[in-house]
Amino acid sequence: MRITLVVPGLLSLPPDALARDAALSRLATLASPDAESDLDSAILADLGLDASPAPIAALGAGVDVGTCWVARADPVSIVIGRDDARIEDVVLDLSDPEREALVALLDAHFTEDGLTFAAPRADAWFALMRTPQSVRSVPPERALRSSLRSSLPSGQDAGRWRRWITETQMLLHEHPLASRRRPVTSLWFSGGGVLPPPGTLPRVGVQAAPGSEGDLLRGIARLLGHDAPTPVALRKQLDSNVGNTAILALTVIQRPETLASLATDFLSPALDALGRSQVSAVKLIASGKGGTGSWTARKGSWLTRWTKRRVAFTPPPDPIKA
Repeated sequence: MRITLVVPGLLSLPPDALARDAALSRLATLASPDAESDLDSAILADLGLDASPAPIAALGAGVDVGTCWVARADPVSIVIGRDDARIEDVVLDLSDPEREALVALLDAHFTEDGLTFAAPRADAWFALMRTPQSVRSVPPERALRSSLRSSLPSGQDAGRWRRWITETQMLLHEHPLASRRRPVTSLWFSGGGVLPPPGTLPRVGVQAAPGSEGDLLRGIARLLGHDAPTPVALRKQLDSNVGNTAILALTVIQRPETLASLATDFLSPALDALGRSQVSAVKLIASGKGGTGSWTARKGSWLTRWTKRRVAFTPPPDPIKA
């Protein structure tokens, strides 16, 4: 059995707080950081699953996906500069009336294109089509950190998806949603595909935090035929877990003091289990303003643990800035 801890938002904490944390330092003695493209891709790669994240996340958010081709359709604020444009923010705080109005507006405009929209929550937006699409796109957290031109959809069908981004900008140009404090000026499509056949998924134990951070893992659990409970302290689970892999999605960590909960409830018990050879590996997947990274710890030799008694936890190198 191995344990994977997924911690959205961890790398947004101050670097000095991360470096001082004893549990993270303990992990760093056994594992070096690997840069990941984004959180969803890192989770799917950890499962050995060649699949698109958007339809799985939509299923986890409660959308009846069926056989549709599904993409994320995040409302965003796009700022136009002199030489390029960029995504300033992903808008997650639409009220229920605003959300319902935007879905109705989009459905009416794109009905002839065969494009429909589902937004079960303010932080969960999806576009659905009956026909498969050949298009590649980057998630908004990556697009936020680079020029818009370099992040636009590519592939055989990219032209229509670029056109739809532009049409959405025009549609919202004078709409009240574009003048709110956190304006919605377009949509950002990413992660498109269809659901993988259930038989291709490994048997895993899944726990998922509420909200968008847990949608992908909830979708994986539903493909396996069960629900994903909210994470509980790991120490209580180790003796009863009979799966081959435990995937635990934790809540977004926004304040340095919440590191204590991560260490006490999850990371320290996982590393203790690794030291007892109760698990074969402990993996941390984390994201934030520092990008996305992963750390995979396996039980090291006595010499390794002694020579690296105190290693500061640091985010992985940023491939965009490199």
